[in-house]
Parts: sequence; C-alpha cells; structure tokens
Amino acid sequence: MHVKELLSLKDKIVLITGGEGKYGKCITKGLAEADATVITASPFLDDGEKVAAGFRSKGLAVEAMYVDQADHDSVVKLKQAAISVTTGSTKFNFTQVAISPARIFFKTLLGRI
Repeated sequence: MHVKELLSLKDKIVLITGGEGKYGKCITKGLAEADATVITASPFLDDGEKVAAGFRSKGLAVEAMYVDQADHDSVVKLKQAAISVTTGSTKFNFTQVAISPARIFFKTLLGRI
C-alpha cells in the first residue's frame, strides 16, 4: 500500500479556522492534497475565498466560510453552513490555526452548548 493511501483523508471533512493566513494556507493545502474536503473559516471572508478559489483552480476541494469565533450566533451559522455544504455529514475534524476563544467555538461546533 502506498503512503498516500495510508494517510488519505478521502471522504473526510476538515474545518480550519485561520486557513487563509500564513500558516493556515500551508495546512489547508496539505489536507486538501491528502484528499480531504477543507472548509476554512475566519472573519476575513474575502481573503479566505481568494485562497479557496486558488486551491479549487488546482482541483482541490476547499471552501471558505465566515466565522467570528467571539460571536456564538456566528459559530452556530458556520456549523449549519458547513453541514449543508458537506451533504449533511456531521463528522468533522477540527484544526485551529489562529488563537481565539477556542473553548466556546468547539463547544458550539460539537453540539455541547
């Protein structure tokens, strides 16, 4: 078995906060190249969409979404939007690139509100 098959993220959904930033772009690229569907979320939607569009032009599955991690309603909307984009799947892997109020953010996304 090839290493790419062993480490494949095919059929996995990864939500990254800060995926449009300096380090986040590298993480987004690596996960997408491993066949994950990557959702990058941040308050800088324009920047996120530019990054996502660049990756999509290379055949990678990357979407950009808005989130303000300090705003509970924003996090709830992100969760709902992510589920709708990923055909109803509620199985996500979370990677946080930016420093933020992570406890509230993850509690909301994981449904432990």
